[in-house]
Amino acid sequence: MTLPPDLPAAGEQAPTLARPRRRRLVLVVVLAVVLVLVAATVLVVYLDQRPRLERQANIDAVAVAFDDCDLGRTGATVDRDNGSIDFDAVGTGAGPTWDDVECVGDALGMPEEYLTQLQGPGDGFASEELRWDVYLALRLTGDGDTHVSIYHDWQAASYD
Repeated sequence: MTLPPDLPAAGEQAPTLARPRRRRLVLVVVLAVVLVLVAATVLVVYLDQRPRLERQANIDAVAVAFDDCDLGRTGATVDRDNGSIDFDAVGTGAGPTWDDVECVGDALGMPEEYLTQLQGPGDGFASEELRWDVYLALRLTGDGDTHVSIYHDWQAASYD
């Protein structure tokens, strides 16, 4: 416990004590700085996460289409985190069929003419991208097989 200072002798000035007003001012400044730092942190986290939040429903739609079309039985694989389905070789007798590709395409709103293009004959080794809405179908042909993948398109124009 601190004792109050002695009373000044005659003719001396009384010692000045820290004023409560200054303490309050320092407290207000510290609180303001903390609030600004918290707000800045929240803004940075929001700006970092916003693109993912905007796209999450479309990414989830790919996984839902995979499940709804029961593709787990066909050997097709799904990346649920990034929204892609790899059908591998389609229509070879073992594995996914064109009906499976059509099922996913219908679930994701793929134009019908794109399915026709995907099924078309390929000359040698070739690749083709078909984009619609926020999705992308990739067709790779070679060795007599057609490999198809459907992706969530991270660079879709609707996200700009």
